[in-house]
Amino acid sequence: MSDEKFLQFPLCALAMESQKYTLINRLINFGLLEAGKSIFGGLSLVKRKEACIEHNLKESECDSWELVAHLGAKVCNLKLGTIKNSISDYHLVHKFRDAWEERNGAEPIVRMKKDILLSVRDSDEKLNFREFRVLCAIYSSIGAAPYKIVPARMIRVRAVGCKSEAVERNERNGAAVLPPLLTVKQLRSTITRLHQTGWFARVTPDRHGRLTYYSNRLVEDALAEKIVTRRTYAAIHAEGRKQLTEKLSLRIKQKKGNFNRDEIPTELPENRG
Repeated sequence: MSDEKFLQFPLCALAMESQKYTLINRLINFGLLEAGKSIFGGLSLVKRKEACIEHNLKESECDSWELVAHLGAKVCNLKLGTIKNSISDYHLVHKFRDAWEERNGAEPIVRMKKDILLSVRDSDEKLNFREFRVLCAIYSSIGAAPYKIVPARMIRVRAVGCKSEAVERNERNGAAVLPPLLTVKQLRSTITRLHQTGWFARVTPDRHGRLTYYSNRLVEDALAEKIVTRRTYAAIHAEGRKQLTEKLSLRIKQKKGNFNRDEIPTELPENRG
């Protein structure tokens, strides 16, 4: 059974390194320690000391990154390699992200199953490195939404760690050494392979259209229904308002009958006082 644990890392980390094994290890270690930090922040001092005993650490290490790493490994069900390297990778990515955000603003997050990262690192059986980068680009674009319009141009630059074409251009002009951009043909064929192997749902509602919707939560039929509802909502709403207005007008006429509020009686009622 697949382990459904997820790891998170900043999109810009894809710009750090072009060597697959090194980069994926950094992403795993960053995600692992981020998960550990989340657990660590909710523990009292007593619980942290108990965790130190559980992981064969000294009680004096109850505020250490070593404990954070062990907590992350446990919650993610991962076997720690060299703790020193894991902590070093985490701080390397963290420092890179902070400097990147100073130049380019808030950074999108990639959320990926742990098993996918391990598989990509160790073989090309499920995903090759190019496909992994493109998948990160698409997933970061969708974010927490059920579906999103994701332009191919955005996928192209996000696959090298840049959230937009402007960021990619600025980074290269600033002498950053980024991975090479995919050609249009490479990008198109990679997206097609990922779609065919079920990594996301993808719908282009207009023939030869440029707007393509992506979802990593909905199946294709459900995504198509969402698009139909989205595109017809305004017309259906307007038609509903029109029918409601007509019904209301008819009811008012029926209530009023032949009574004319502007009519003034020709004779006053007899004063019976």
